[in-house]
Amino acid sequence: MNELRLLSLDFDGTMVGPWLEGKAAVSEELVKCLAALRKRGALLAINTGRSLALVDQGMELFPAIPDFALTTEREIFCWTKEGWEPFSDWNQQCHRDHEELFTEAALLLAEIEAYILNERLARSYREYGRLVGLIAQNDGEMDRIVEYLRLQCGRVAITPSIIKGRCSKRCRRVLASNLRKHLLPGTTLMTSRCSTPGSPSI
Repeated sequence: MNELRLLSLDFDGTMVGPWLEGKAAVSEELVKCLAALRKRGALLAINTGRSLALVDQGMELFPAIPDFALTTEREIFCWTKEGWEPFSDWNQQCHRDHEELFTEAALLLAEIEAYILNERLARSYREYGRLVGLIAQNDGEMDRIVEYLRLQCGRVAITPSIIKGRCSKRCRRVLASNLRKHLLPGTTLMTSRCSTPGSPSI
């Protein structure tokens, strides 16, 4: 088996957590393990729903800066001497695709937000003036919201398999053309997503 060269981890609930009294627990064993892997040449990426600004905020809790950050579940940034830089033109293309998607689903999103504000114990999270997330007070409330969303999102005429396939092909192309400078020829890319038992996914 080839040497591990790229490890991608979730952040909240994996690298940090659970949260106790407003403070996040960090596993010393995990910190030592990641340090040892990086010393042997492995690259570290975090895969998170956080924005880049919230990634920087989260890094104040964890004693290591990753080589890559996959933020808001879609954008990719690479850490350099000058700080975070976009990875290829991936982020620009994602922005264009999301603008198209949000335009098509504008009416549906407005109805969802009205329902959340009037009927549920939750609040909306907005970026660039548009609804991008929901924050519930507890897991039970989030479960009810998710069920509502499953019913409502069936109204959007979008084929997930087509979008997923298109994005996967593009992502593979971007990674293949841009990771060569970081990885040895013939290297196998390995990713891992784990979660702390009992911790909610974010």
